Amino acid sequence: MDKLFELSKINFSYHGTIPAITDVSLDVRKGEMLAVIGQNGSGKSTLLQIMCALLMPSSGKIRFRGKEITGKALRDRDFNRFFRSRVGIIFQNSDVQLFCPTVLDELMFGPLQTDIPPGKAMERCSEAMEMLGIERLADRPVHMLSGGEKKKVAIGSVLTMNPEVLLLDEPTGGLDLGTESFLTDLMLSLHEAGKTIVIATHDLELIGHLEPRIAVMSENHGIEKVGSVDAILRDTELLRKNNLVHEHVHRHGKKLHRHVHSHYLYHRHDD
Repeated sequence: MDKLFELSKINFSYHGTIPAITDVSLDVRKGEMLAVIGQNGSGKSTLLQIMCALLMPSSGKIRFRGKEITGKALRDRDFNRFFRSRVGIIFQNSDVQLFCPTVLDELMFGPLQTDIPPGKAMERCSEAMEMLGIERLADRPVHMLSGGEKKKVAIGSVLTMNPEVLLLDEPTGGLDLGTESFLTDLMLSLHEAGKTIVIATHDLELIGHLEPRIAVMSENHGIEKVGSVDAILRDTELLRKNNLVHEHVHRHGKKLHRHVHSHYLYHRHDD
């Protein structure tokens, strides 16, 4: 399978003193779904921002389709347009991503910035709104939307660019169950349509539904293990060590009982 991203010994520190990513090496393959999991503060969000070139690593190299991503490379107009049109990110907090007056303006912004003709841009917006079920919101001011509606608009603003890769940071965080279920199904549909999807999350229930390849980030901001959903979610000691599940203690009479507890039920149907 072709490699889209190649990360080699990536390090990053905020203000040069606060480590966020430590010696991370990771490949992302064309057409795959990859989940980066770990406790809060492990560096998942920072890793996604490095992958979409919002942050530059302090050391190490990152390549997209064999081309190293550097500040100099991104100053080349052609490469910048090539990269930005193929890699889209959806942030955990939709408010930092939405800035246009209305929903339609938000969805039109990206295509118009890349010189897509207005008629074609409108066609893309209509398709995205229909897919997301937000046609009725086209003229709604963005600040008047609910949290779930904002998330759908943020996703729509990326989908109108028709990117090859989607990076999603805690995509279901803070959403109601209905919207969470809708977005889970949407991610599966986009993956089946050929999109490469990378998710940063600590939601093991979501991982159980999506069944991606998994990279586990440790509290030391490095990648501790990469494996299949079966290998990772059945490794109780690995999950407990990285604070993704916890030990539950309860009493029966005079005896204390301990068992691993998490808020997900992992199961699969092989057929």
